[in-house]
Amino acid sequence: MNKLIQYSKEWASENTASNLQKLTNYLNQSTAHSLNLQDRIINMDKSMTWDLEELYVSDSFNIKLLMIPKGNKMPLHNHPGMTVLLKPLWGHFLISNYDWCEEFPFSGIAKQKSNTVVNGSTLCATVSPDQNNIHQMIALEDCAFIDVMSPPYNEEREISYLNITKEFTHNGEDLVHFEIKN
Repeated sequence: MNKLIQYSKEWASENTASNLQKLTNYLNQSTAHSLNLQDRIINMDKSMTWDLEELYVSDSFNIKLLMIPKGNKMPLHNHPGMTVLLKPLWGHFLISNYDWCEEFPFSGIAKQKSNTVVNGSTLCATVSPDQNNIHQMIALEDCAFIDVMSPPYNEEREISYLNITKEFTHNGEDLVHFEIKN
């Protein structure tokens, strides 16, 4: 865990391609066991829809362990103005990613970019302010993943949970309309 914190600090203080690659490479080699998180994951609270444990908190980045019991989901949500490295650690889950549609700015319209089953052997995914920024996870088994976020949520960057209110096709492209639900 110390190396994860060290590489995250380097990336958050100097957001260069080199520092991002070093952190990504470290996460890609990480497992629940190597990060000493397997006991926390095995003993997750299955009465919760999903559970979050803050592993490291600072003004420039946060590291979170998120756990979802089988059959539950983390609802559609966003990471405004943030870059997030998401590393699956345990179990299989479906992740659905969306991007805001540039053709319809500030309209709540987005397009689905991917709908992929991932597990602990899956490489780290990157969420940026403009790519994969809206997503949801559905647990096919008890599952867990790490999020390294920079900058972290704060009063200016609050999470929004979203609902799909409409699905439609425009110029041959499947689109959805989101509405904030919180």
